[in-house]
Amino acid sequence: MPRPGPINNGDRLGLEASRRASRDSLAEEYEHARRHSTDSTESYEHVPSPTHAPRPNKERQRSFEAMSASELRKAAAAERRERRRAAALFRVTKVVSESDGNSSKLVQRLLEVAREILYCSHVTLFWVDHVSEILIAANPDGIESIVVPLGKGVAGRCALDKVLLNIGDASQDDRFDNTTDKETGFSTRTILCAPVVEEGRTVAVIEALNKEEGSFDDEDVELLQLLCDELRAPLRRAAADETFQARANSAERGVAYLKLFTDEQEEPSTPVQTTPHVLSFEEDGHFSRDSSLSDEPLGELASWRWDALRVADDGGEEALVEAAQMMFEHHGSLEQHDCPRNEFRAFLGMVRSSYKATNSYHNFRHAVAVLHVDFMLACRAKRARDLTALDVLALKVAALCHDVDHPGHSNDFEVKSSSELALRYNDASVLENYHASFVFATLLRNPSTDFLANLSRNAYREFRKAVISMILATDMARHGAHVDSLRAFADRTSFTSLTRHSFSDKSDSDDRDSRVASPRRRQFYLDQLIHLGDMSAQCSPSFDTAKDWAERIADEFRKQASREQDLGLPVSPFMARLETAADLALGQVAFIDYVVQPLFAAAQKIFPEVGELEENCRKNREAWRALGAR
Repeated sequence: MPRPGPINNGDRLGLEASRRASRDSLAEEYEHARRHSTDSTESYEHVPSPTHAPRPNKERQRSFEAMSASELRKAAAAERRERRRAAALFRVTKVVSESDGNSSKLVQRLLEVAREILYCSHVTLFWVDHVSEILIAANPDGIESIVVPLGKGVAGRCALDKVLLNIGDASQDDRFDNTTDKETGFSTRTILCAPVVEEGRTVAVIEALNKEEGSFDDEDVELLQLLCDELRAPLRRAAADETFQARANSAERGVAYLKLFTDEQEEPSTPVQTTPHVLSFEEDGHFSRDSSLSDEPLGELASWRWDALRVADDGGEEALVEAAQMMFEHHGSLEQHDCPRNEFRAFLGMVRSSYKATNSYHNFRHAVAVLHVDFMLACRAKRARDLTALDVLALKVAALCHDVDHPGHSNDFEVKSSSELALRYNDASVLENYHASFVFATLLRNPSTDFLANLSRNAYREFRKAVISMILATDMARHGAHVDSLRAFADRTSFTSLTRHSFSDKSDSDDRDSRVASPRRRQFYLDQLIHLGDMSAQCSPSFDTAKDWAERIADEFRKQASREQDLGLPVSPFMARLETAADLALGQVAFIDYVVQPLFAAAQKIFPEVGELEENCRKNREAWRALGAR
């Protein structure tokens, strides 16, 4: 019989435990037999206790011990895996808790911990830039910074598909590109790559290279997934703070690396009608207009001073309809897309009647006010020149209809009251989903108001996608994400612009249509523009107008608080504290400080043209502060 190998302390303890378990099992069998004995004359008092059960024969004992050894190995492996997991979690938590707020150092330290935990040679973290559709290596370990197109290479595919990839032999995997290995002399054998996903989007990718012994196993996969879960929050904070500025030589190398994937032309976005880009202001500050427009000047519509509230007070809502039509016509939006004027006029009338006049704030006046801000930004903002004519038409429709048929209370009320809309849209962006649906299911489904009937199928699909995205972007639950995205985009602009323009075969003198920004970038601009318009009430050059808007929203808030109280629902605290003028003033100061000003400050880095609005907001804040101090 072969002699068994040496038993370590852990195995010895386990065997002793298994022997006790087998003895207890036999004792239980003995007790069971005793209780079911057919000998009724036997006294239970004279039966030996389980602890004195007869010893089993040697063959049976060896069988139990063999079984226990197998279970022991499994238990030992599970314990080792759990200890490794606990150690990893502890180290990550410790690094995050000891961070001094320096995002770059935090990311670097986390990567070092990841490498030590996974027993591999290199760990790289890639930020995912969905706007420019690239991955940017952040503080990579051992190699220079690189840029990878989204969907290309192992990391790019991991980010796009949002799946973990475990590659045992990189040289045999079609997704692996060995160019970097050839340039640096590095040899990639094994790869473990996992996405960090937040709210359905990949925000980063962690790529581990070259396991020290063999390939990455299930334990490594579990640990990397754990790391991704734990890193989600700190990486999100780091992404908002990172400057993403690479050294010149690293950037050049990133450009060369990216060119490897750009031999084939990227598929163009769904073709729409070939239309010129947005017409902007001339140098003298006046609109440049095409010949299809009337010679009648736009007047104050071409100025931030235009005031929807005053226009409606002086000429009624019909005056707002006329102003809206002029704004739609200005860029040639209607003519270039062959929009019939009768149907468009009927569309405007139906939009107006679909806004509830009983709403103090969320009414047709607010809709046209938001349209005007976005109209001005579409004309003045340099980045708006990247938009197509169809984009601008979609922006105008979304701005005008973003609150259509608004009930006068918030998403929170819909959810708390389990309303029909909340149930229909699963508590997610309830009102915004309803407004977007209303546009296409009601306003544009009626032949008499469908002014887009002449759009091609592809163009209509692009239009619909853009409008839905913009209206959903007005959900205040997304405000924080908008501010973070603006800041991160501004920080990355100089780097990503280098990579983007390096791959254009066209010179600046070429027709601008040949250099249309990517659909994602254009949608990013559109989503930010409509949110800026929706949040611009306190950016009016007139404090009286800003005060009027604040009093209107406060009236809706008070009505909602009263209704919540009547229904026995929790009352929104900030809505219940609007009893006095001082309450309103202090509330507006806080609203500007924590909501409006951070948004416009971040936006000004991308859209400098909002600087005037931000300055107006600062002046109005001081007026509110003075009013609250009385």
